[in-house]
Amino acid sequence: MTFFSIMKRFCREFIEYKDYIYYYIKALEKAKISNTALGYIWWFLDPLLNMGIYIILVRVAFGQRDPNFPVFFFSAMLVWRYFSMSVQQSATSISSNLGVCRDNYVPKFIFPLAVCVSSLTPFLFSLGFLAVLMLMFGLPFTIYILYVPILIVALFLLTWACSMIAAHINVFMNDFTNILPHLIMIGMFATPIFYSIDTIPQEYIFYIKLNPIGILTTSFRDIFTYGQSPPTMRVLYLMLITIFFIILSIYTLYKNDQVYNRINAR
Repeated sequence: MTFFSIMKRFCREFIEYKDYIYYYIKALEKAKISNTALGYIWWFLDPLLNMGIYIILVRVAFGQRDPNFPVFFFSAMLVWRYFSMSVQQSATSISSNLGVCRDNYVPKFIFPLAVCVSSLTPFLFSLGFLAVLMLMFGLPFTIYILYVPILIVALFLLTWACSMIAAHINVFMNDFTNILPHLIMIGMFATPIFYSIDTIPQEYIFYIKLNPIGILTTSFRDIFTYGQSPPTMRVLYLMLITIFFIILSIYTLYKNDQVYNRINAR
């Protein structure tokens, strides 16, 4: 299969399976809610509890006394939590559905896609909570908030791409789900969440700026904490690297489609 034939097939199957995608996403959301005692209330409690825990930890451990630190921290952490949780939950999305795919063909990109879409609802609740925090701390809503939809699309696409790669690796590597949390932890400390990018030593700052998730966390922080525009060139780089990863991950799944069918479901 050539590159162009794969991308043409992806576009065709995305439209053809749109109803399947919709109902699979709804089923995932329902399963997440039904497995908790508090249901939808967790969409409010989860960001609140996580923010409280991390803020107390960072203020005690690092002596952080910035009065706007809750907004500074939470604007970056909500981006990271969406990315990390979606990737970890997507890792088993293909391997656990191989039996279904063997009986009836289903495009493999659907499974990580559904996980990423179903995780958007808690993320949007967290974004609303961030707006409340801004009002509490007297931070202004500026015109640069218009960047937010663009950044959310970039975050979603980048997360979906990484989720497809994680799901692909897990099909062939049984222990990958044990390794992934450690990779996620390394990524968290390599991403400006607890700290500002300005505090990074000069010899490392170039490498940190290459991190696409780092661009997203600092861009959200620029908009919500500082009321300023994210750097245009870095946003452009983010969009280009996101498109590259999306194309690479879709190509990888389709190139291995027949191989997946020869592997036992887990």
